[in-house]
Amino acid sequence: ISVQREAQTQDAKRPDFIVQGSTWILMIEHKVWSGQNNPFDSYEDLARTLSGGQKQVLFAVLSPFGGSARKHWQPVSYPQFT
Repeated sequence: ISVQREAQTQDAKRPDFIVQGSTWILMIEHKVWSGQNNPFDSYEDLARTLSGGQKQVLFAVLSPFGGSARKHWQPVSYPQFT
């Protein structure tokens, strides 16, 4: 498993974490205080490019109370995470 922090997308955006296993990629956006107005499309493009069409791509938003503003991003609250 490899972990990258703030990898850069083609348009110079930076998702918080990318965790890669041999058959999957998990992209995590960590939202502490701000709203979810990130360039999620750009993040999704990066994950799909990294997967090369060969790995399952997963997305998660980690935040104090859970909740996700995006359809394909799984919400995870701090209590769920811990």
